[in-house]
Amino acid sequence: RAYRGLLELDPSFSVAAINLADIEMYEGNYQEAENLLRANARPENLVWSWNLMATLAGQQRYSEAEEHLDRTVEAQPDNVYLAPTRALFLATMGRWERALEELEAADGIPGAVEAWARYVEAVALGRAGRLAEARQSLARMDELMTDDMIVLRIISS
Repeated sequence: RAYRGLLELDPSFSVAAINLADIEMYEGNYQEAENLLRANARPENLVWSWNLMATLAGQQRYSEAEEHLDRTVEAQPDNVYLAPTRALFLATMGRWERALEELEAADGIPGAVEAWARYVEAVALGRAGRLAEARQSLARMDELMTDDMIVLRIISS
């Protein structure tokens, strides 16, 4: 209700639209989520792009979803989250081999994104039936997240 109220006050408030679309998407209301996102287009925003791609996939419009993701990669070539994001899409579509290639080809995934990349790698490996390797990727993700938490504790002290 809060996000809808914010959009009534300011229909162009894209953060509220993105967050409300996220809720709608997870409730299975993909068309409503798509409508919210398209009414508040933010193609430079990765969360907006991911949500639009997910709403299209949720409506089984897979080729549109992939085309949208490809356009996002072109529009945001320096976005360090895009290789793992694209790889996750490919893995969930059953194209796990291509997902692993995408991760391997990514140039210098920085430490802050590496945990996400290891999670995506685990998803792709799990979908491929390579469970021992998937467990290793999850263990590496846990290590990275633990390291990040230690750094955050030191910084906030």
